Amino acid sequence: QSTWGDQVCRETFLCRSLTSMSLCALSSWWRSSLLPRIPLVPAAWCLRLLWFLLQTAYIHPDEFFQSPEVAAKDVFGFRTFIPWEFAQRDTPCRSIVPVAIFSGGPFLFLKWLQSTFDIFAGTALLLYLPRLLLLLCSFLADFTVTRIARAHPFLLDQKAVLLALNSCWPTFVFMQRPFSNTIESLLLITVCLLLFGYRARVEYLLLRNILFGVLLSCGVFTRFTFLFFALPFGIYLLYDNGILWQRLSSHAYSAVQTTWRTAVPVGLAMTLCSLLFIVIDSLYFGTLRFNHGELSGFLTVTPINSLRYNMDPQNLAIHGIHPRYTHALLNMQLLFGPLAIIALYRGLRNLQTHRNVQTVLSVLRWPSPVVAIKMCLSASVFVALCVLSSAPHQEPRFLLPCLLPLCCLAGDAVTSPGTPSSCPNVRTDDKKRDDGVVVPKGTVQLSRRTSRTVVSLWLLFNLACGVFYGMLHQGGVVKAMLYLNEHVVRAPCSSTHSAKRVNIVFSHTYLPPRYLLGYPPNNAPGPFTMCYNNVTLLDIGSEPLTTGLVAEEASEYIVVVPASVLAPNYNPSHLLGLTCSPLTWFGPHFSGEDLPTADLTASLRLLLFSCHSVPSPFTSNWRLNT
Repeated sequence: QSTWGDQVCRETFLCRSLTSMSLCALSSWWRSSLLPRIPLVPAAWCLRLLWFLLQTAYIHPDEFFQSPEVAAKDVFGFRTFIPWEFAQRDTPCRSIVPVAIFSGGPFLFLKWLQSTFDIFAGTALLLYLPRLLLLLCSFLADFTVTRIARAHPFLLDQKAVLLALNSCWPTFVFMQRPFSNTIESLLLITVCLLLFGYRARVEYLLLRNILFGVLLSCGVFTRFTFLFFALPFGIYLLYDNGILWQRLSSHAYSAVQTTWRTAVPVGLAMTLCSLLFIVIDSLYFGTLRFNHGELSGFLTVTPINSLRYNMDPQNLAIHGIHPRYTHALLNMQLLFGPLAIIALYRGLRNLQTHRNVQTVLSVLRWPSPVVAIKMCLSASVFVALCVLSSAPHQEPRFLLPCLLPLCCLAGDAVTSPGTPSSCPNVRTDDKKRDDGVVVPKGTVQLSRRTSRTVVSLWLLFNLACGVFYGMLHQGGVVKAMLYLNEHVVRAPCSSTHSAKRVNIVFSHTYLPPRYLLGYPPNNAPGPFTMCYNNVTLLDIGSEPLTTGLVAEEASEYIVVVPASVLAPNYNPSHLLGLTCSPLTWFGPHFSGEDLPTADLTASLRLLLFSCHSVPSPFTSNWRLNT
């Protein structure tokens, strides 16, 4: 029996060993053979395109009122709200050129389609066309990373940085919205492509200097803060030009000669491009006029007006005063999460490798190209963060141009930490771990457990922020405006419509973008029989609902309000003293102006009501709890 028992034990042990070895071999094959074949980057691109179609949230009023709201009035003649940056005709603070390119261009294309084919698809295309253009432009960041990886193979891990870039929530949320910060980020990405994406050649140095000056001018007239992000890149341009001239010339170039030969073409290109911006802005805002063939008036320089406005503390107090540490401690982490922390950690570790003062000075005086690029990217983030933190008004989107520099500096740490280097060659100063993994010099390696924790935190962080700011935050406002355009402004008349005037009242929401209402539809093709001779949109903020009734008398009111304001009855009739019938609701909708109640299913909705002093002409069997 003992012999039989020993045999069973041996067979059992052998079976378990073979099974364990088979599973280990299968797992090893899966990791080493299958995973690299999964096209993660194209999959991330597909998710980015899908997110473009899904997101309907409302991040900040400036995404509408600093670009498409202004362009829609000029192109279609809609009744819109012009913000203070453009309303001050004598001292405007925003250039019209970026607005004309990224919003006016798509709107003109849509207007041409409407007039050519005699169709009108509503104002939804007004929402999505500028975002589509920015979505296509955002892929310039992916192309820039690819070009940098090819030009400097030891600088970054191309696949890891692309994954970090595409999984970072500002890429698939902010970079698809017509913020001025988005355009500023695209221009900084173009600067990175110009300086780092291609090896410098002496026959193209003049062209590169001219293009840098043009980009610098475009960035400053988009947002004057672009100068702080681009300053380290200008220093790198001097360094790179000096290196190339030193190698190709038989005599030594001094720092003064290098600066002179670089600054002159950059300055001339920036001056000529700035003059073009100034003339266009002056003609648009009316400060420069043609009278009988002669010019009169004065020139408008919008970056100077914006700088003067932001230097006045009283003006900034209107928009909100924040502590000086808000950017460093809150906004940077809100936008980039672990990416910013790891980039800071790596920077401190790199400083520790040069404890000797003489070593630091030698590195700063004559760094290698890879070290110089890393120093430039780090300095761009650091200088902009310090300068922007000196201002008392601080919003997270002001740091959006840091996206590409941070992904290049620390993207591999949040997507594939602890993995082998993707560099095709091994340098003599690289280190080799016990498991055979090549670790480039200066790279901070994490343990497997720490690596998995970092990747998990990175994915969870970006998923949570992407869902909140892409779908949930003020998610019903845009949907409500598209609904009102279809069912109020462009609705066919019937016998039940007796009102000649309607007030649309928004309460406890962000300022609704009026251009999505499409009123009046002057330039829309096809016959329109307007049932209302006057449509007025009122935003009463957090004021009582009766404020919208006192503002202007109307024969009909359409009330748009979050469900949390009306809980638990979910009907404004008892607050307004009118007969209100529900029209529809949109969700999910989170409003920070009135936080949701315990019943999240009902309170995360934006409700629309039609209110009359007599029974409403609208009929609906809709109920909130169905």
